[in-house]
Amino acid sequence: MVKQGRRASPIEVVNNLRAAVREWREAFYIRASDTTIQFLNHWFNRAHRKITPDGEEFEFRYYFCQRAAVETLS
Repeated sequence: MVKQGRRASPIEVVNNLRAAVREWREAFYIRASDTTIQFLNHWFNRAHRKITPDGEEFEFRYYFCQRAAVETLS
């Protein structure tokens, strides 16, 4: 059976950072610059339709760790 959700890290600072980034995201990136907010909303809060070489359309989605990395560096 696969557990849903993120595993806690044995490194306490990692858990604290993850919680802070989650709170910041849920607060709609409060205190970020307008430009940063525009980029984050563009990347993570809008549809990104792509087409495969076979002509199939699909929704591109970032992996959760990619999003977390970008938000952490923002």
